[in-house]
Amino acid sequence: MYKRQGSYTARSISSTGVTGLTATLTGGTLANGAGTLTYTITGTPASAGIASFAISIGGNSCTLTRPVGISDRVYGLTINGANNHKFIYYPVTGADGKIWLNNNLGAHYANVDHPSYNPTQQATSATDHLAYGSLFQWGRAADGHELITWSNGTTGVVVNSTTATRPEADTAANALFITISSGNNDWRGATQNNNLWQGVNGINNPCPDGYRLPTNAELTTLVTASTITNSATAASSNLKFTIPGYRRSIDGSLTSVGIMGSYWSSSVSGIYARIRSFYNIVGTNTNSDARVFGYTVRCLKD
Repeated sequence: MYKRQGSYTARSISSTGVTGLTATLTGGTLANGAGTLTYTITGTPASAGIASFAISIGGNSCTLTRPVGISDRVYGLTINGANNHKFIYYPVTGADGKIWLNNNLGAHYANVDHPSYNPTQQATSATDHLAYGSLFQWGRAADGHELITWSNGTTGVVVNSTTATRPEADTAANALFITISSGNNDWRGATQNNNLWQGVNGINNPCPDGYRLPTNAELTTLVTASTITNSATAASSNLKFTIPGYRRSIDGSLTSVGIMGSYWSSSVSGIYARIRSFYNIVGTNTNSDARVFGYTVRCLKD
């Protein structure tokens, strides 16, 4: 906002910090009194982080900063009749030296439409519900079945209800959480597919472009390097893990919220898939569980 009268010329300013962006101002005339200037930012950012623009006009100068993040794989798309995946994430380096997303998929901090949107913010504790995020069935795409609205550290409401109908296909027919408590306990159907979440090209990889689910071995390496022993040390690590509980296989209800958090890996074990769990009392372990359960996802850069 400036208070000088007179004309100004068009100009373009290249970004620093995160490079590859340009802020462009169309020439015009400043009215007498207060007013605003509108810069249009275009280009392709070279990385995520903070883009800075050194602005100088009419004898005044300032630095404009804008966060540049990592868009959700289905950001802005209408899926099963809803456009509710407007999530932005940031990269963070783990103690293992690898780059991860700073928040769980679906975290409220990452949600552009949530009042607490702040994509650089991570969990302040293991029970920070704003960092809890979504609860995915293993191998399933981000189709809405995973979305949760959290109100506090022990309470949440599922966005979509349940169905007992399995698709017998890699893609579910709708956004309903699929329940089953017998047979192979797989939402997909009687025939399983082990390749749904394998690598960046996994059929239903829910992670942003260039990211994927970690293997069970990679999660174990991270936990060891971070000296994580329970939910408290998980939350104080660089990745700021939380304990949002999980959705039950039999009825899709939320349970153990604020008590434990289990994170899917891409690794399978027979008819099951491998998870890494953090508890508020008994520590951390790795285990195998049915693919129909709803657990947390944290993505790793490939």
